[in-house]
Amino acid sequence: MAAARFPSPWEANPIFTVGYRTRVVIRPYFDLTPWFTGFVEKMPKPGQTALPFIFSGFGFYNQLDWVVVTGSYMDWDIGDIVADIISAVVAAQTQILYNPAKIETVGYLIKSIDFDHIRAKDALQMLAEIAQDHEFGVDSDGDFFFRAIETDERDWRWSGKHFAQIEIPEDASSVKNKL
Repeated sequence: MAAARFPSPWEANPIFTVGYRTRVVIRPYFDLTPWFTGFVEKMPKPGQTALPFIFSGFGFYNQLDWVVVTGSYMDWDIGDIVADIISAVVAAQTQILYNPAKIETVGYLIKSIDFDHIRAKDALQMLAEIAQDHEFGVDSDGDFFFRAIETDERDWRWSGKHFAQIEIPEDASSVKNKL
């Protein structure tokens, strides 16, 4: 009986099947929390032998461009308008999930606003700008969120008695002068 042969990762054919719009979840090694989840849009051509195989795609956030919003709102809180758009229009036409716990009320009533065949992403951007200091998006679980922008520190470095010396690499090429 012949021994089973497992393909090397360097061979010319991937060992898994990924098709157009296959959902992909990217996690750090040994971590259950996903960093990114999205869908394959471009993939290697069948029979391609050149390495590496390159796949590209988009996240749930881009699905907000697929939906058109039409409606009028009078004396509604901005968070309630966002919740209505997501629950009634976006969640029904995309794979984005509506989770009311992830949509915050703003405490600001809009007297009147009309959306006439506007992409959902543009309507939500307009509402986020009116709310000021609010952001929206789709998290790695596919749930839509609308919340105040976090201003807490997320990264810091200790220096002093913990390190004898510290060198932080800096790239000055990203700074350019303009006339």
